[in-house]
Amino acid sequence: MLLRLSGEVSTKARGTRRQFAARLLHNIRDALACEGLAGEALRRHDRLFVRVRDAGAAPAAAAALAHVFGLQSVSPAWRGPAASLAEVVEQGARHFAGRVAGRRFAAPEPPVVTTVEAEPTAQAGRIAGLLEQQVTAPV
Repeated sequence: MLLRLSGEVSTKARGTRRQFAARLLHNIRDALACEGLAGEALRRHDRLFVRVRDAGAAPAAAAALAHVFGLQSVSPAWRGPAASLAEVVEQGARHFAGRVAGRRFAAPEPPVVTTVEAEPTAQAGRIAGLLEQQVTAPV
C-alpha cells in the first residue's frame, strides 16, 4: 500500500520531517501488530509503503492504517517488473479491472474557445481615447 503523509509535514524542516516519519513508521507497525497483521513499513523519500505478507489481509490493514494520525490516505499498490509503459497498463488493467467494472468516471471535455469580432462602439472609442492620453504629474 502507498501511504501519503498529511500536507503540513512537507513544510517542516528536514530534521523535523525525519523525526515525524520515524514516529509515524513506529505507529504504523504498532497499528498492524494490534490487528495481528504481519507486514513491513518502508520509507522512500517522502513516501511510505506498507507490504502485508498475506494479500487477503490488505483490506484489514488499510482499515487499521486509516486511523493512524499523520496519514492523509492509504492506497492499494503493487510492485511488478515492467519493461514498457504498455506492460504497466496491462498489469494495471489486470489488477484493477474488478474494482472499476461497471463504474462510470467523469472525463471533462476540453474548453471550447471562440473569438467574437465585434464592431467598435462609441464607448470603446472613448475608452481607447482615455488610454492614449498622457498624464503629467509634478514630482
